Amino acid sequence: MSPRISPKKTWEGAAASLIASFAIGGSLFYYGSQVSTKFLQWGLIQRRDGMFGLERPPLLPILLLTAALNIAAQLGDLVESLIKRGAGVKDSGAILPGHGGMLDRIDALLFAAPLLWIWAAWRVTQ
Repeated sequence: MSPRISPKKTWEGAAASLIASFAIGGSLFYYGSQVSTKFLQWGLIQRRDGMFGLERPPLLPILLLTAALNIAAQLGDLVESLIKRGAGVKDSGAILPGHGGMLDRIDALLFAAPLLWIWAAWRVTQ
């Protein structure tokens, strides 16, 4: 995918990750109503809470959000690898031995979390 930045990342792996994201996003879409019903029964949410208020959004925007979040997560991982390559280090810390450090654990969130926050803020203002 990008041998100079992260030699072990492949386009096949990126495609598999995207397919898995679609499967999980589709499952959450399909079962969201049942989960929402249980949350409402348990008093954890209220009916006004958007999709969790038993309002089912169209499937296409959910799948587009799923794809965008997956791509953002993969970009976060590549950017973190680029930072490590630029610094000349293999791991970003030693707190988690064999895991590349704490930054490796959250690198996907670097781009995906702000994107999800922007989408959620936009959805609430609709």
